[in-house]
Amino acid sequence: MVTAFRISHVDGLRGIAILLVVVYHFFPKILPGGFAGVDVFFVISGYVIHRSLSTLDRYSFREFYSRRAIRIFPALTIVIFSVVFFSKYFFLDYPLRILLNSAIASSLFSTNYYFILTSNYFDLNSMSKPLLNLWSLAVEEQFYLLWPIIFWTFFRRYKLLLIGLILFSFLSTIYFGMRSESFNFFSLQTRFWEIAIGIYISTLNISKYPAAYRYTRRFLVGGLIPFAFIGFGANSWPNFITLAVVIGTSLVILCPGTFLNRFLSFPIILFFGRISFPLYLVHWPLLSLYNNMKPAYLPIIDKLVLLTISILLAFLICELIEKPIQRLKGKMRTFTAIFLSLILISTGAFALTVRANLPNDSQIIRQSISSESVVVKRNSWYFSGRSELPQPKIDYLCNPGVKLNLVFACKSGLNWNSVDALVIGDSKAEILFRALIRENGEGNWGFIGGGLNPVIPLAEKLLESSNRKSDSEKIVDWLASQDRLKRVVIVSATRNLYSLTNVYSLEEMKNTQNFKVVEDNFIRWLKPLSYSNKEVYIVKDNPTLRDPTFCHGLYSAFSKLDRFTQVAENVQGCFYPLDQFQRDSQPYRDLLTVAANTFQSVKIVDPTDFFCDKSLNRCDLFKDKKLLYSYADHISDFAADYVAKKVLDSANIVPFRYVS
Repeated sequence: MVTAFRISHVDGLRGIAILLVVVYHFFPKILPGGFAGVDVFFVISGYVIHRSLSTLDRYSFREFYSRRAIRIFPALTIVIFSVVFFSKYFFLDYPLRILLNSAIASSLFSTNYYFILTSNYFDLNSMSKPLLNLWSLAVEEQFYLLWPIIFWTFFRRYKLLLIGLILFSFLSTIYFGMRSESFNFFSLQTRFWEIAIGIYISTLNISKYPAAYRYTRRFLVGGLIPFAFIGFGANSWPNFITLAVVIGTSLVILCPGTFLNRFLSFPIILFFGRISFPLYLVHWPLLSLYNNMKPAYLPIIDKLVLLTISILLAFLICELIEKPIQRLKGKMRTFTAIFLSLILISTGAFALTVRANLPNDSQIIRQSISSESVVVKRNSWYFSGRSELPQPKIDYLCNPGVKLNLVFACKSGLNWNSVDALVIGDSKAEILFRALIRENGEGNWGFIGGGLNPVIPLAEKLLESSNRKSDSEKIVDWLASQDRLKRVVIVSATRNLYSLTNVYSLEEMKNTQNFKVVEDNFIRWLKPLSYSNKEVYIVKDNPTLRDPTFCHGLYSAFSKLDRFTQVAENVQGCFYPLDQFQRDSQPYRDLLTVAANTFQSVKIVDPTDFFCDKSLNRCDLFKDKKLLYSYADHISDFAADYVAKKVLDSANIVPFRYVS
């Protein structure tokens, strides 16, 4: 994405690439494949960086890395520092903590691996991550750290090694494309080949095969333009379509031809090419921060204003900061590079300091009022979903000695051998587990499961041909053998049972092929518990709505911006017509009916009447002006307390509230 050498048509290609990316981010429906602009940047980076490297004496590490620092660090430091500084005026405590984690990773050029662990580039929450776009810069910087060492160490045979690395990286892309979308999209291992092809073409002599280059270029470039409008293959990107984009880009760099050379040399295209780096850095954080106040939909006029501001800021950074610094020579260049490196590290330290002053609440209890920040105070609507009871202390080291990759927990101070009532399932089960302790403080409650390793028969696992028992099946067999265990409460998201990909909708339920598989295996999974003289309670899942911060934008710390904050309760996904919810969830409700009819010990706890108003035929985010949801489709503590009381009532347990 960066270069010290100016080649007119390459600058123009940069301009096209940044326009693809920016238009995709602001208007994804117009250009759903615009993310391929990043792949164009990767090829350009490899091409230009190797040309730069070839002009240096062997082992000139100081000069090479000084050039990189001078080119990259000024704009990058400004962006990271600005995002960290201003984000505390726009984000609540929990998302702010997530943002600061990404800022720390950004200062260490490991953002891509941070996002591998925490998100997907194409998920519905990507807009809430202001530094998400820095993943590609992290990939490039990791490449820059490695390539000079490889090139100068294997100077005489580096081409052979380069071809081997390209093949290895591309095969990794094919392998991980079928196994891990996030790793495939973000990692250096699966992106190396794109930059490396840029290096390889910088060594080619195009005069040998001009006709072959020309006709291949026409074919691939002709296919690249339609792709930008289609976005085919996004879910497993990069893939074979990416290969076409990369080769097409390479051929344009090598021999653009008369028409493309003129087109890429248009002043407006060159302008965007020369501000492409700062524009790439600033446009996404601006869009993300503003979207925090207006998440449901941004009017076109708002987007155009943000886009104009992004271009203006990029131009100012380029003219007032980047160009003066890049004119530095000799020792002054080296000194400035070291200084900028220290400033960047200090920016990461600043993010670390801000994070240290935040409360350390978990995602599960993010609606507890845990700080006195202005943003927290101004968004009382969000905290209306908190419980009026104190949060229980949980012991996550409470383990019965079972060696399975599962989360075990119990009420603090309780020995696992004393647990006689258990909640199992996914992250929704953990929320109810805490509520049951709040409502039944004297109960000996334990928990097994969680979002990462749920104790439920997952559909994608059931469809595998292996006869080996899963941890979920093994733990149920073990629980059935525990005589002291009297009650088991099962809580699971519908989407987990049927392997639905959309967190915010059940619409794809009608297209799933998993109905029979799920039913047969769910009944088989329940059998050991049901035949072991235990009371089994299955809590029916709540309606699936959008994240509350999508339907109700967050008020920033600046009251003058309140008019920009959006309340969109009637937007699709922010409410669920009751009759539609019942139709969409019919297979799931039938499954629970079969379970209750098959086993006498199984009882269904149905809280739908609490979440939905039959008279209005609506399932809403709020009830009695209190928020029913906390994040994604997870219920708030206020709602969880009600469900907990319903479970206790079904079990004929008199509530005795928890006291901290």
